[in-house]
Amino acid sequence: MVQVLPATTKKNSELFFISRDECLRDRPREEERDSYVCPHVEVVPRTELREVGVLKGGMWLAVIQWKREREGRR
Repeated sequence: MVQVLPATTKKNSELFFISRDECLRDRPREEERDSYVCPHVEVVPRTELREVGVLKGGMWLAVIQWKREREGRR
Protein backbone atom coordinates (compact mmCIF):
# COMPACT_ATOMS: atom_id res chain seq x y z
CA MET A 1 0.00 0.00 0.00
CA VAL A 2 1.12 3.54 -0.79
CA GLN A 3 -0.04 6.89 0.56
CA VAL A 4 -0.84 9.48 -2.12
CA LEU A 5 -2.35 12.93 -2.46
CA PRO A 6 -4.99 12.61 -5.18
CA ALA A 7 -5.29 15.25 -7.88
CA THR A 8 -7.99 16.41 -10.23
CA THR A 9 -8.22 18.66 -13.28
CA LYS A 10 -11.42 20.24 -11.97
CA LYS A 11 -10.72 23.83 -10.86
CA ASN A 12 -10.91 24.27 -7.10
CA SER A 13 -9.43 27.20 -5.16
CA GLU A 14 -9.26 25.06 -1.98
CA LEU A 15 -6.77 22.67 -3.58
CA PHE A 16 -3.08 23.15 -4.47
CA PHE A 17 -2.76 24.42 -8.02
CA ILE A 18 -0.14 22.87 -10.31
CA SER A 19 0.22 24.44 -13.72
CA ARG A 20 0.46 22.11 -16.70
CA ASP A 21 3.95 23.61 -17.22
CA GLU A 22 5.14 22.33 -13.82
CA CYS A 23 4.74 18.66 -14.70
CA LEU A 24 6.82 16.60 -17.11
CA ARG A 25 4.38 14.14 -18.67
CA ASP A 26 5.34 10.60 -19.58
CA ARG A 27 3.39 10.87 -22.79
CA PRO A 28 2.30 14.09 -24.48
CA ARG A 29 -1.45 14.56 -24.50
CA GLU A 30 -3.54 16.44 -27.02
CA GLU A 31 -4.91 18.72 -24.33
CA GLU A 32 -2.57 19.38 -21.41
CA ARG A 33 -4.49 20.53 -18.33
CA ASP A 34 -3.65 22.08 -14.98
CA SER A 35 -4.01 19.95 -11.84
CA TYR A 36 -5.31 20.56 -8.34
CA VAL A 37 -3.93 18.46 -5.48
CA CYS A 38 -6.14 17.42 -2.56
CA PRO A 39 -4.59 17.62 0.96
CA HIS A 40 -6.27 14.40 2.15
CA VAL A 41 -4.07 11.32 1.96
CA GLU A 42 -5.47 8.21 0.31
CA VAL A 43 -4.00 4.74 0.72
CA VAL A 44 -3.98 2.70 -2.47
CA PRO A 45 -2.40 -0.58 -3.54
CA ARG A 46 0.88 -0.06 -5.39
CA THR A 47 -0.58 -2.06 -8.29
CA GLU A 48 -3.31 0.59 -8.73
CA LEU A 49 -0.86 3.46 -9.20
CA ARG A 50 -0.32 4.87 -12.66
CA GLU A 51 2.42 7.38 -13.21
CA VAL A 52 1.36 10.18 -15.49
CA GLY A 53 4.28 12.52 -14.96
CA VAL A 54 6.88 14.00 -12.68
CA LEU A 55 6.78 17.37 -10.94
CA LYS A 56 9.51 19.80 -11.99
CA GLY A 57 12.12 21.21 -9.62
CA GLY A 58 10.99 21.82 -6.07
CA MET A 59 7.26 21.72 -6.80
CA TRP A 60 6.83 18.66 -4.55
CA LEU A 61 8.37 20.69 -1.69
CA ALA A 62 5.77 23.42 -2.28
CA VAL A 63 3.01 20.78 -2.06
CA ILE A 64 4.39 19.50 1.27
CA GLN A 65 4.64 23.03 2.68
CA TRP A 66 1.06 23.82 1.58
CA LYS A 67 -0.23 20.60 3.21
CA ARG A 68 1.60 21.37 6.47
CA GLU A 69 0.22 24.91 6.54
CA ARG A 70 -3.33 23.60 6.03
CA GLU A 71 -2.77 21.25 8.98
CA GLY A 72 -1.49 24.11 11.14
CA ARG A 73 2.10 22.80 11.12
CA ARG A 74 5.23 24.41 9.74
